Amino acid sequence: MCVPPRWDDEALTALGVNGFGGAADPRVITALAGDGGRIDSLDLVVAARGRPGPQRLLVPRPDLDRHPRAQLAASWRDELQVLGLADSADVIVTCGRGLGGLAEIGFELAPEVRGGGLIGAVLEATTHLVCPGEVLLASASPGNVASVRALLAVGFAPIGSVQLFSPRGVDA
Repeated sequence: MCVPPRWDDEALTALGVNGFGGAADPRVITALAGDGGRIDSLDLVVAARGRPGPQRLLVPRPDLDRHPRAQLAASWRDELQVLGLADSADVIVTCGRGLGGLAEIGFELAPEVRGGGLIGAVLEATTHLVCPGEVLLASASPGNVASVRALLAVGFAPIGSVQLFSPRGVDA
């Protein structure tokens, strides 16, 4: 568990952190974030390996930097790239250094293009954004069944969960 230095093992154990599910207890995250802290949702973390060869679907989209998905990603990740389709703002993909310094993607499709199979091609393209064999992470709320299924369908596999938080006044 990655926490501010003021939290030692004894204090974490007293909160109920136990190496199983205790770290995700809302009381634990609330205590760690403190009054006014920022708490993100509990997400499933999935991983895939980078695939060889270029992808031609996603292009840099600096015009989408102010999109809420890009702003959220920028608050949690470093070295962020914002990508999308060349001719449409209906798809946004972010790729940066996230959990553990590993490459991590985020994605969103506009409601009007969901359900048509586009997400599979988009997610497959993301596996070409990193070097072949490099670990690529993504996260999704377990309740977001469409995203979880799409990630699994292109070869991402569950590896754990994460709940990001930031104490008040501390940038994520």
